[in-house]
Formats: sequence, structure tokens, C-alpha cells
Amino acid sequence: MNMFSVISLIFFLLMGVSFISAAVFVAIWTYKDAKERGLPAGLWTFIVVLFSKDLLGILLYVLIGRRDSRFACPNCGEKTLTRGKHCSECGTPIDAAKIPVFRNARKWLVAFGIALAVGFGSIFGFFISAVAQPPEGLNNISIGSFSNGVGNEWTYTAMYSTQTQTRDFYITDKLEDELILDATASSGTVTVLVSLADETPLVGMSYPLSSGTDEFVVNHTTIPLDFPEGTRIRLTIITDRARDVDFSATLS
Repeated sequence: MNMFSVISLIFFLLMGVSFISAAVFVAIWTYKDAKERGLPAGLWTFIVVLFSKDLLGILLYVLIGRRDSRFACPNCGEKTLTRGKHCSECGTPIDAAKIPVFRNARKWLVAFGIALAVGFGSIFGFFISAVAQPPEGLNNISIGSFSNGVGNEWTYTAMYSTQTQTRDFYITDKLEDELILDATASSGTVTVLVSLADETPLVGMSYPLSSGTDEFVVNHTTIPLDFPEGTRIRLTIITDRARDVDFSATLS
């Protein structure tokens, strides 16, 4: 097992323990808080846990459930709403100064926040370690990549990539007679291939880089395209341990 695998295992274990702990802590907090407020504790705990994945359950409880918090009326001892102006049982005016502050379950909420922070911190730590020392020998992976293709333009960026990306362009106008390429990378190997849709090659450009200090730059390289309307052009980017890739293509 290489160093990257060991680090990944540590981070994944930490993430798993953190998020499971967060789910347990928020369940305990919900039950204790709801019980202290005179709410159906079991029901609200079930709702919070059921929708814990996107935190919707917590939002429902905080924004809706806790609005019906109750406390013992100082006059008759029956439970009444904290947001009411009079006791719902005896009608005695409610003195806001006598409404208790519900704090008994707060420590579980703090524990939930800490567990959640550790979980997301583990994700961030894994991402940073992967960027600093990408895994060797693994194919078809990318870190911090983004691909966007709109109309006759395509951009692809990646902090680290060993993937192959493909996009097709359609010549829809006789004026569209060239493909303009711009690209930069700080290390690794990048190959840009231009072909017809049936994979008949037109142009191939390969930029092998020997160390992390090398860099290649393709500034506004123009590829002439003398094809009729409706022709489909296929553009392929093949990256091998390439860092800081920034590529764009425009059909004009």
C-alpha cells in the first residue's frame, strides 16, 4: 500500500467516524431539546434523523417545531406556549421574564458542530493532500477539474488530471473555417487531437514535460478547417499527470 492509499484510508475513516458521530449527536440534541420544551421528542428526533443528509430535518425542527415550545405556567402549573401572551389553561398573563431558557441540550449541539467540522475538514484535507501529491499509477482521475462547453466554445481546467476529455463541434456556417486553441500546463503530458467524427485524424499535438518546473504554452494556435456545413469535428484532450491545465477551444 502506497503513501497516498494510507493517507486516503485515514481521511476516509475520519470522515466516516465524524459524520456518524454528528448524526448521533444531533439525534441526542433533538430528543433532549424537544423533551425540555414539551414537544413530541420521539417524533422530532425521527424527522431530524430521517432528513439529516441535507440538514432539512434540523431546519424543520428549528424553524417550525421549536415555535411550539411550552413551559409550566407559574400560576396553574399546566404547560402553555412560550410565545403566547396568556396561559392557555388559566388565562394568566405570561411574564416574559419568567419563561425559562432552554439550555440543557446545548452541549450536544456543540458536539454536533464539532463533529461536522471535523468531517468537512477531513474532506478538505484529503483534497489538499491529493493536490500536493497526486496518486501515481491511477488512471481516469482528475482533481479540481471543470469542463464547460457552450455553442462553439469549450474550456477545460484541472489542478491535476489523467483523464481523456472529448467534445464535438458542428460546422453550421461556411464562415466557420478554423479552430483556435489556447492551452497552458505546468507539468505532465498533454495531447490534443483534432479529428472528424469518424475519428479520421486531422491534427495531433503532444507536449511531453519532464519535470514539475517545465511548462508549455499554446497561444492562439489556429487549425484551418475546410469542410462543408454539417461536418462534425471531434476534439480530444488526453492528459497524463498534468498539473494546472487550462485549455480552451473556439470554432470560428
